Amino acid sequence: FQDCPVPEVVNVSSLDTTVVSFGTTVVNDLGSGGFSSTDFVGVVTARAGIDAVGVITARAGISVPDLQKILLGNNNDLEILHNGTSSIIGNTDSAGDLVLRANNTYIRKLNGETYAAFHADGAAELYYDDLKKIETTDAGINVTGIVTANQFVATPGAGTPSITSPNNINLNANTVAISTNVSVGGAFNFATNNPTILGTTGGSGDIKMI
Repeated sequence: FQDCPVPEVVNVSSLDTTVVSFGTTVVNDLGSGGFSSTDFVGVVTARAGIDAVGVITARAGISVPDLQKILLGNNNDLEILHNGTSSIIGNTDSAGDLVLRANNTYIRKLNGETYAAFHADGAAELYYDDLKKIETTDAGINVTGIVTANQFVATPGAGTPSITSPNNINLNANTVAISTNVSVGGAFNFATNNPTILGTTGGSGDIKMI
């Protein structure tokens, strides 16, 4: 124990101040029980925790080991941790929500590629390999590429449901059933083994069964 620094305690009653010095660590403690100023040089270990009234400033950052959580809220409802493999942000209150607030929100890959983007009073966008594939608009959605679905149902609302394409529209299925009027400005082609047409065309174009 010869090399261990011996704490020096100096009481200055006129200043109501106690100074405790442990080697390179200096703590200034008011006799009233609060910390007026604290200067820590080195590592400070608080095994029972730290209860601070006021602001804690970590100028060099905060380091938390794997599986240890940063807990927020009176009931520790929000937790942030790294489990050794994945980084996790969790809301443990089943009745609460996890809310992200920003005018523009992006979810991105480490190298900067975008997975999703959400714009205030504007579009929500989904990307595949940094290429935008789905975008919401004030009229609906825009899709770049092929849409594959088990079923397509158009329910009339305020207007007439429509499918618009600058190129040909091809329907590929064993059975294609149209039970309402179809307005076509060009050729409407069916590629099917068992074409079924219920209804009439409302335009000047032809309906072809291949």
